[in-house]
Amino acid sequence: MARYNRINIDGAAETENRQMKVTVLPGSLAFIGSDDKFDKFVTAGAGEGIQLYAIGVDYLQGKRVTETVAIGDIGVGNYFETGRSFAMLVKAAAALNVDTPLAVDAAGVLRIGVVGTDHIVAYSKEKFTVGASSELVIVRAA
Repeated sequence: MARYNRINIDGAAETENRQMKVTVLPGSLAFIGSDDKFDKFVTAGAGEGIQLYAIGVDYLQGKRVTETVAIGDIGVGNYFETGRSFAMLVKAAAALNVDTPLAVDAAGVLRIGVVGTDHIVAYSKEKFTVGASSELVIVRAA
């Protein structure tokens, strides 16, 4: 069972709808590729200089926060902008404190970032240790 049942915590309806190039879980970060589809990253630490989107729950298909948004389906991407709050997937076994810096990994999941080395995209807003698999954690976009 997921810790949260939605991704967009701040309630602002600022989204883009695009076909999915990849299958992801809600709470993953994505970007719009040159083919005009939501895509995930190919290398860890990516995301600098491009608009990021927090992929939301696939309500259009009647799905829940624990179910994937599949290739070819229409994904709802929330603008991941400074100051906005989301429930985002954080990599397994991450021990977070409030304001832990987070970077994006190749799967579009957040991981603990190193300031000065990684491109920091968000900060944790919870003191929480992620279990054996990625879990939703409240973050604020950097």
